[in-house]
Amino acid sequence: MKSFRKPSLPSPAMVVALVALFVALGGSAYALTITGASIRNGTITGADVKNRSLKGTKFALNSIGGNAIKASALKSGSLTGRLLKDDTVTGTKVDESTLGTVPQATGAQLQAVVNAQGQLVAGRGVASNGVAHTVGTGVYQVTFDRSVAACAYSGMLVDSAGGTPPVGLIGAATIAANPNAVQVGTADADGTAADRPFHIVLSC
Repeated sequence: MKSFRKPSLPSPAMVVALVALFVALGGSAYALTITGASIRNGTITGADVKNRSLKGTKFALNSIGGNAIKASALKSGSLTGRLLKDDTVTGTKVDESTLGTVPQATGAQLQAVVNAQGQLVAGRGVASNGVAHTVGTGVYQVTFDRSVAACAYSGMLVDSAGGTPPVGLIGAATIAANPNAVQVGTADADGTAADRPFHIVLSC
């Protein structure tokens, strides 16, 4: 009669080796999955993050302050207006010494207050000896320290000496022979030429 030999069981070393093989083949994907819980707080540094790999959507709103940006690392003109939230920058946040010259209107810089006798009471931008009243009654010439040929004129009869407000008419015109000067004419209420005190303001 033919006899059968009873098969022997694998050794413990063989079992461990087989388990390790199965884990290596079937469980590698699971073993390489890293979650936030797998990372110890404070262990990830800048060197561990790929350059230019993080986008704005990766940061919580209002989580990055001014101290997080190194000023010396910013290039001139690298920030645009779209990077700033509307109404978030106040005057106290801007260093005035870093601002260039701010253009301003020059119209308010050219003005003259003249009395009825043709004397300059007050003014801005008026040339030295810039008021003359020698042509005739109610005719004045005001000369400024720059060309006013392209300016708009605004004038009114005003008594700066505290007297009764004058009643009458006022007009102004350019002077072709002198681009820095304005001729002003004043009259009484019926249009008759008369000496009257006035203010004139030029918007250029």
